[in-house]
Amino acid sequence: AVQLLARNGAKVDAFDRSNKNALAVAVESGASDVLKVLLTMPSVDVDWFDVRRRTPFMIASELGAISMMKDLIAAGCGTELRDAQRRTPFLIAVAAGQEDAVRLLASDHILHTSDFCGSRTVAAVDVNACDSCGNSALMLAALYDDVTLGRTLLDIGCCNTNAQNINGKTAKDLTLSPEFRVVLSSAVTAEHRDELLD
Repeated sequence: AVQLLARNGAKVDAFDRSNKNALAVAVESGASDVLKVLLTMPSVDVDWFDVRRRTPFMIASELGAISMMKDLIAAGCGTELRDAQRRTPFLIAVAAGQEDAVRLLASDHILHTSDFCGSRTVAAVDVNACDSCGNSALMLAALYDDVTLGRTLLDIGCCNTNAQNINGKTAKDLTLSPEFRVVLSSAVTAEHRDELLD
């Protein structure tokens, strides 16, 4: 139906009141078949921003829509663009508790090095990127007391456990979960041991 509409002159690059284009609406609706068709059309902008400066890829990251994320990556979408809160798709996925999306974004489709890592480890995304409040992915996981996601982030590597947000708070300061604090303390101990071995 979408192809038929496009062939007959329907505007696939139109947008709604929230400035969402057809791709964003397809992602929000979970219409992966529509998304695939739209991605074949040259007039569709894969990095279109809505009023909150969110792209279709950011929406897919928040929803944990893995197949749509893969389709958008294959179409060349920006994986490090930032929304109005200065959150990357990685930070958005963390804030939404989407572990599979976090793992996908941390896979090796794009490589970034972090100053914190030195030459030991390279992560697929900048795991220490911060939002407008200075919160990194690890801080967001701590803020939401998501222990599983905290472990995942630490397993990905390169997380700066001592980083501070604009209020001078670290991930350990932000969490209310005793279990999360133990995980962070274990990571700091492992970091210190690795430094001694180098």
